[in-house]
Amino acid sequence: MPQNPLKLTLICFFLSTLLPSTTLTQDMHWSQFFMTPLWTNPALTGAFQGTWRIGANFRQQWKAIPIPYNTLSTWADIIIHPAKNKTTLAKPSPYLSLGALFLYDKAGQAPLQTTKTYLFLSAHVPLNNQHILSIGFAPGFVSRALNWTNLTFDQQWTGTSFDNNLPSGELQRQSSLSYLDLGTGITWSAQLTDELRTWLGLSAYHLNQPRETFIQNNNQIAPHWTTLLGAEGKLSPRVALGGSTMFSTQRKARELLAELHLIYIASPQHNLALIPGIIYRWQDAITPTFRIHYQQLTISIAYDLNISTLKTATTYRGGTEIGIIYTGKLPQRIYKQSLPCPRL
Repeated sequence: MPQNPLKLTLICFFLSTLLPSTTLTQDMHWSQFFMTPLWTNPALTGAFQGTWRIGANFRQQWKAIPIPYNTLSTWADIIIHPAKNKTTLAKPSPYLSLGALFLYDKAGQAPLQTTKTYLFLSAHVPLNNQHILSIGFAPGFVSRALNWTNLTFDQQWTGTSFDNNLPSGELQRQSSLSYLDLGTGITWSAQLTDELRTWLGLSAYHLNQPRETFIQNNNQIAPHWTTLLGAEGKLSPRVALGGSTMFSTQRKARELLAELHLIYIASPQHNLALIPGIIYRWQDAITPTFRIHYQQLTISIAYDLNISTLKTATTYRGGTEIGIIYTGKLPQRIYKQSLPCPRL
């Protein structure tokens, strides 16, 4: 494919990622959504070149307010290949993948503590040598706990200070809750040319609309829908340009993230790549990122520069985020097929 049309295609796609949105979603989120593939879309379970993969993510937000919000996630997935011999196949075959994710979040003064555990199952069906369709399912269990003794309410105000020994006026409250959660997702990815690949996905969590409340009301969690669009293309043998957008909705809340990154192959023989990038969360944060990919390991770090209405209190300090992914291959499962997996 000629170089100029490719560059024009990428530029048009990247400009389209900067369309506006409104407020933030209600669920916890990651800026580096490309480092949390299972959480982003269950259909991305097993969407990688290798046999197994493990990852970890950490985010600390609002340290300047001054009580930080901390989120930790660990996850893993493995590809289950079909029963074929270890020879090169002319046409890729369908395969299944399994995964698991654990997430812990601690927020605020109380604090509010959340743990989430999900299992993942995905099926990948190559339509031909260029296109693949994937669908994933994610049943999970969520528990949350709140320490009410660390909170104060208007009825505990004495006129000069708060007295935790006074009645709060909050009746029928509970300190913990748990529920089952259901998620699903679908993705399409394609290797359009030798230089250009693209992917598109739709996912949703809370499909069962679980009830979540500490005060015995009938609050139900609305489904959280996420659309993912991305592309990546080679500009030269050692340089590539990529980008993606993620748009999420939950009730009246909205969130739009757009990211751009440049891939520089510093050492082809050592599989070493340097990947600087930038993420923009609409009306909330600008996030510089930097990834290092060496052999089978990818490490990424990002920092949110807060530009929302909280910027006066935070002095533009948002949060630090770190992601690690290691991709392995089991020798006994060598299976020489090339699939157009999305490179998040």
